[in-house]
Amino acid sequence: MTIPLLQARPVRGLWTAAVACGLVVPPSPAATQYRRAQQGQKGAAQILRNSANRRFNRCAARISAGPMRISRGRSHVDTISTPAVAAAGPLMLRLVDTPGGTLRLDAITNGQRVSARIDGRSIGPVLRIRGRTKLEAANRRPTDALGNAPMQDILVEVENGAHCAMGRR
Repeated sequence: MTIPLLQARPVRGLWTAAVACGLVVPPSPAATQYRRAQQGQKGAAQILRNSANRRFNRCAARISAGPMRISRGRSHVDTISTPAVAAAGPLMLRLVDTPGGTLRLDAITNGQRVSARIDGRSIGPVLRIRGRTKLEAANRRPTDALGNAPMQDILVEVENGAHCAMGRR
């Protein structure tokens, strides 16, 4: 038995009315979908590959014992970050007790994390960090344990992960 066209239209009309009233919201093409996949482990650092809308965004090392992350993105820039803090004046991250002394890095925030670029002047002392390090942001001073891997090995894993995700070896 066939359904007459006039009887089938009310269902389509209800669908249109539900969408118009906002009861049913079709997926927005502008909504960014984030995905994080564990790529490996180096010492106490989880190596993670992050993507946005199915496109590689960055590879990051999340230090398991603390809030510090070190990442490398599509632009080949290494950054270090920690959860956001309330600070008066310019933001600054300080890496304390590195082989090069205390490093002061100008930082920015996105409201969720405070991050700073690891520049050419800072990369040498950062690579030589072993055991533990302190990343200070305003009044927060956590100690991060790297486990049995020096920072150089962790950053090599992050770099390798970023290169593989972008199709370079």
